[in-house]
This record gives sequence, C-alpha cells and structure tokens, in this order.
Amino acid sequence: MRAGTLRDRISIEQYVTAEDALGAAAKTWQAIGEVQAQIMEQQGGREFSANVADVAEGTTRIRFRETPTIHLDPAMRLVDVDRGDIYEIISIVPSRTRNDITVNCKHGGAKR
Repeated sequence: MRAGTLRDRISIEQYVTAEDALGAAAKTWQAIGEVQAQIMEQQGGREFSANVADVAEGTTRIRFRETPTIHLDPAMRLVDVDRGDIYEIISIVPSRTRNDITVNCKHGGAKR
C-alpha cells in the first residue's frame, strides 16, 4: 500500500454502555483509535422511505494499514474525522499480505 493514498483520517469507535449521573445505563460510542485511511466512494447506492422521509444510502470501501492494537469487529463504526461522516461496517477483508485492511461500509440512511 502506498502511503500517498492514505489522505483521510478516520476514527474507529466501539459501542459501550456506561452509567450516567443517576446510575442508569447510557449507551454511547467510544473512540478506540485514529488511523490514516483511503476512503473510496462506490458507484450506486439505494433510496428508500423510512418513517415518512426519503433516505439515501451509499456504499464505501475504506482501506488502512493493519494496526496490532486495534481488532476490528463488525459491531464497530468508522467516522471521518474531517467531515464527520459515519460509516457502518458491513464486512472486513484482510489483505493477502496482512499489512492492510479493506472495510466495506454503508453510510447515510437509517442509523442503528
């Protein structure tokens, strides 16, 4: 992987449950790391109606170097640090040489 293609900065976040001030369970996203990445928007997408609103959803591939301290899970999400776009992980594809990871994501649309 050429370093020049890694022009985007993404934050890797996991879903956590913590207690709020009253002791009730509060669910939130917690950043576990930031990496340089290449965000590649794919052609196509889909549109659908959800709760009386028209929603557009696109697909994206995100490539970045494998980091030994971060173990990706499909329950995590990726966030573009500069633009604030949120990407839901669909699948994780390690490379044959084991030095980079390609993550297939969807963005926009209904959130979990």
